[in-house]
Amino acid sequence: MAAGGSAHYEAQRSLLEAGEYERLATEARHQAQRYALAARTEQSVGLRLTALESLGWRVLADRRWTGSKRANVDFLLVGPGGVVVVDVKAWRALQVVNGSLFCEDECRDDEAGKLLSLTQRVQDSVSALGLTAQALWPVLVFAGRRVDERAQQVHLVGENNLAAWLTRLGRRLDTADVDQVYDLLDEQFPAYATDKPVKATVVKRRIVVPHRPRQQPEVLFDVEELAQSILEAALKEPIESWMTFLHPDQLRLVTTSWSGPARVRGSAGTGKTVVGLHRAAHLAERLPDPVLRVELRAGQRLRGSLGVGRPARDAD
Repeated sequence: MAAGGSAHYEAQRSLLEAGEYERLATEARHQAQRYALAARTEQSVGLRLTALESLGWRVLADRRWTGSKRANVDFLLVGPGGVVVVDVKAWRALQVVNGSLFCEDECRDDEAGKLLSLTQRVQDSVSALGLTAQALWPVLVFAGRRVDERAQQVHLVGENNLAAWLTRLGRRLDTADVDQVYDLLDEQFPAYATDKPVKATVVKRRIVVPHRPRQQPEVLFDVEELAQSILEAALKEPIESWMTFLHPDQLRLVTTSWSGPARVRGSAGTGKTVVGLHRAAHLAERLPDPVLRVELRAGQRLRGSLGVGRPARDAD
């Protein structure tokens, strides 16, 4: 990995993680706003329903479904007209088309389906008392509106005309029946606990950093210029430095293994003798037999030296 690669990766990961948490925070705020609106509208509808107690209606507000930890029903009304299962909505638009429920051109039949399912749960609870489905009323109540329609077997009633709609249900239960049904539903649909401390669970998000295509590394140095600078610096050194430290090309000749004889040629003063001496030392360090270095010079007698190692396979 190139220098700074791990830091760059962590920077990418941290930015992606921050963006994901920002998105979750935005969603949570929007959800909080929806719940806050629901709370206000339910409180408004609750005040109207409480006023109906003088007409013999009893109210169970914010009740939890049996066997569920979070699902709740906004209101259960028990009164002369029977049992009314209420789900409060604060929709900005409402329309019924061919028996289907729409909000701003979006079909909301699923909301009616959930209310019918809840009403069936209530039916299961009160059936032990002999109460039939004809005494149960699934109602979607729309806050701040005056509505009186029906869709998907669900009654659509506005908050402003809810009292009048309830009085038209007639009389199906007497006072003793109302109390008995109320007590049963109070037990079967317990109050939603609101006194527990508020907790927030933040889930650690697993962020996958997208793979970046491999890029060609930038050229940091001019290789030829660098080599020339090294050579110029070396030329300024005394002869002892040249005999101790080799040029890369010389070092390659010293350490290369050949399958047969090899010859190094060059004009006077190019370092042939230095290469030969280093070659002999290199072989002597690695071979168990003596190494013979022979030096031939024009017009002079043959001279040589014997070192540790076997006879050289390379002629220098």
